[in-house]
Amino acid sequence: MIDQSQTTPFLSVIIPVYNRAELVVRAIRSVLVDPAGDVEVIVVDDASTDSTVNRVAEISDARLRLVSLPTNAGCCAARNAGARAARGEWLVFLDSDDELAPHSLDMIRQRAMSAPADVGKLLFACLNDSGTVSPEPPFDGQFMDYVGYLRWIESTIDGLSEALPTTRRDAFLRCPYPEQRDWLESIHELDFVRDNRVQRCPEVVRLYHVDAPIRLMVPDVDAVTRGASGRAAHAEAVLAGHGTAMQMHAPRRWVMLMRETALYNFFAGDRRKGLGKSVKVLSVAPTNLRTWAVLIAGAISPALLR
Repeated sequence: MIDQSQTTPFLSVIIPVYNRAELVVRAIRSVLVDPAGDVEVIVVDDASTDSTVNRVAEISDARLRLVSLPTNAGCCAARNAGARAARGEWLVFLDSDDELAPHSLDMIRQRAMSAPADVGKLLFACLNDSGTVSPEPPFDGQFMDYVGYLRWIESTIDGLSEALPTTRRDAFLRCPYPEQRDWLESIHELDFVRDNRVQRCPEVVRLYHVDAPIRLMVPDVDAVTRGASGRAAHAEAVLAGHGTAMQMHAPRRWVMLMRETALYNFFAGDRRKGLGKSVKVLSVAPTNLRTWAVLIAGAISPALLR
């Protein structure tokens, strides 16, 4: 067993988990297979009600730590808790239903150790269960500033955009994920890249699985309805901070965000804001059929949006 008391980790792999007792073990073991002592694994249990905590406790490795949240706070808050507990110079954020590819930590180390001082985040490619590699178009090793990042997310609008983020801990703690329960990572990603360059690394380091029974990428209309007010507030905050730049450098993303803002407001019962956002989108993109569908359904009855 590695004596981590004698080692300061270079990488901290943070795995937030909620009710994934079996899947999280797969994720943990994909990290601990690396024999190096400069890595730690921090599992943040987001108040699971199944046997997740017990299954994690069964793994005997000095590099593994468990942080338990008293109440369910959501993935972003759980990641923040892991970051605060981490000791590594770089944070690797791994979802509990995914795993690291063989030798991926070596590739992450090499990129992190050679990263210029103004690079705060590395984005690595993922291999999907279908055999496709995300993102599409593929990463090219180039660096992105704020405008470059906006242009990149615009380029992925018709393809895949999943990537594994690895972030300097000090930079992340200055700009963490939002703590609000129903907010998403988008505002963090945009706020972060205003102050830190990001490198898009072509190495495939994450195996992206779709075998979890509950996944954020699978639409859950009831969950969207319950969290609609929070999602609407998040979208409004993104538009307030980045809407003008998005209109200039990522116009299709801006249209999508405006439509989502209208959708969330309709679900939350704020028909005035929903109509206002829809009309604004249509004034710029009058032939956008999805926006017309949201506008018509939301104007008649939000129940139709289901």
